[in-house]
Amino acid sequence: MPQQDRSRRSARQILTAAITLLTDNGIGDFTMTDVSQAAGLSIGGVYGRYPTKEALLREVKDHVLSTLEAAVAETVETTHGGDLRQAMTALVTVIARSLHQQSRLFAFVFLHSGDDPQMRRRGFRFHDRMKSAFMEALLPLVRGPHSSARQAVDILYETVIHSLISRSVTAGSVDPGETTYASPPDWETYAHALTAMCCLYLAAPPHPSWNLGDADVL
Repeated sequence: MPQQDRSRRSARQILTAAITLLTDNGIGDFTMTDVSQAAGLSIGGVYGRYPTKEALLREVKDHVLSTLEAAVAETVETTHGGDLRQAMTALVTVIARSLHQQSRLFAFVFLHSGDDPQMRRRGFRFHDRMKSAFMEALLPLVRGPHSSARQAVDILYETVIHSLISRSVTAGSVDPGETTYASPPDWETYAHALTAMCCLYLAAPPHPSWNLGDADVL
């Protein structure tokens, strides 16, 4: 039992060190040696727990995405009994805040997945879980044919998540002191405006070209 406790403690130290390094510096200069120094463990101890750097990076990604999934699931619980704007505000805010606060870390998570099938599949599971959370929170609040409402929330999810991820990747990919394009709105202003646009979209009568059915969505 004491040995298992030490092993779990060491794993947490390594994971915390890796997340801190990626948050502060990004993936460019990330090394297992730096992880061992930041964790206060020998390099052998790090490799004993994570045999390759990719194994550690996969664990980081899983932890980061799981944390955001849990935050969104908790937010969904608080939306029960509320109205559409309250639910939409809560969902957009928790995602926007999380991505903004750790933009460099999330830039790694979302950019480092394309060439690794295991990490890519984890990303797809993330989207499945997040979209399910949107459905649980919003679908009961949208009036109209069930199929039309579901498609509307589908499209809304794609708009919200990819918009916020794009902002996070842009902000998290620049060097310290480097500026991006001119006058991007701060995350709170952007989240507020995105929420308003989403509510307007759900309230608008569907256009025939949207293939959302003939009845009003809201």
